[in-house]
Amino acid sequence: MNLKQSHTPTTDIAKPPIALAFVVFAAGYFLSYAMRAVNAALSPDLRGELSLSAEALGWLTSAYLVAFAAMQLPLGIWLDRYGARRVESILLVIAAAGCALFASGHSFTQLFIARALIGLGVSACLMAAFTSYRQWYAPELLSRLAAWMLVVGTSGALAASVPVRWLADAQGWRLVFWLACAAFAGVAAAMWFLFPKQTVALPVEGAPYVSYRDIFNRQAIRATAPIAFFSQGGFIALQTLWAAPWLIQVLGQTPGQAAQTLFILNSVLVGVYVVIGTFGGKLSKAAERRVMLMCFTVCAMSLLTIALWRSPNSWWLWLVMAATSTGTMLMQARVGASLPKAIAGRGNVALNLVIFVGGFLLQGGIGWAANTAAIALGAPYTIGLAASFGALALAQLGGVAWLWSNWRGSADFDEA
Repeated sequence: MNLKQSHTPTTDIAKPPIALAFVVFAAGYFLSYAMRAVNAALSPDLRGELSLSAEALGWLTSAYLVAFAAMQLPLGIWLDRYGARRVESILLVIAAAGCALFASGHSFTQLFIARALIGLGVSACLMAAFTSYRQWYAPELLSRLAAWMLVVGTSGALAASVPVRWLADAQGWRLVFWLACAAFAGVAAAMWFLFPKQTVALPVEGAPYVSYRDIFNRQAIRATAPIAFFSQGGFIALQTLWAAPWLIQVLGQTPGQAAQTLFILNSVLVGVYVVIGTFGGKLSKAAERRVMLMCFTVCAMSLLTIALWRSPNSWWLWLVMAATSTGTMLMQARVGASLPKAIAGRGNVALNLVIFVGGFLLQGGIGWAANTAAIALGAPYTIGLAASFGALALAQLGGVAWLWSNWRGSADFDEA
């Protein structure tokens, strides 16, 4: 691809064909999502072969999240300064190295370091894509591209369940990580050699520095932060931990039935993302905002109903909540489109960090709140869990009210 020649700093950048960019970014995100979920499928092998306790397995799995979180703020700066080609391809090589170390590890320490390297290496997979799409393509394409990315990512979680279990039973769990190592290296090579070298705008001389403090002070971030924290962060906490205990302990499902319900839940997510990816970007801004507010409201009301209606027949409410949680993806695309291209990396990462911190804190906070409420009420633990779910739903509704009040008459969400 020919680049325009200039002797002065320019905002002109090269961009790969949209299909190539999507395939490469989506492949990396598929792998990152699979690696996030793979320990659940392989936990019997890891505990059996390495004599890990449940607590040790929990700490081992969390190493991915800790490293992932630690990378977010510097990641945004690097993406704005160097672009996705350089940043993510290097990080994916680190992820490949982490997989190789995990596949060959024989101690908790080795596996912990390897898991942290994997988390560090995949930390840019989604944000690099979102940032690049904002810099390269028309704003009206962002929600569709984001939706299809999440279709592929959620498919990675599905692939890390039954298929991974089958492969581990047939060939051993270490082969899973050797294959992941090769796949990460292949995606890194594709990004390095197939993407144009200049995929980020050159800095304009004398342009003011934009800090994360400035980013978090933008109205688009302030208005959406509570929803990002309580709605999307809360859904992540429920999806990845608290859904199964609720289905089993409260609704009386067997572990097998709960697994089937969660599989259906993730399938619903994939289906909704497919719909958004197919038809997204065709709504007016006003209509898109109404859809988002409706999704956030229904999602919160579904959770509140889940907390109040503790009947075995209420399991389908989890599917409603999952389907409407996708409003956050539309919100992220809208916020991304409102950011100037020069700060797209930091802006996308800032909102993603709010979501991630929300998921991390609420995952532990729900358990703490459930125990505290049960003791205070002198009731069973399941009642305390219902109370914590209800409190989270009310916080989500507060986030909806905050977003609506900040959106009225605001031009800050228009494309920069």
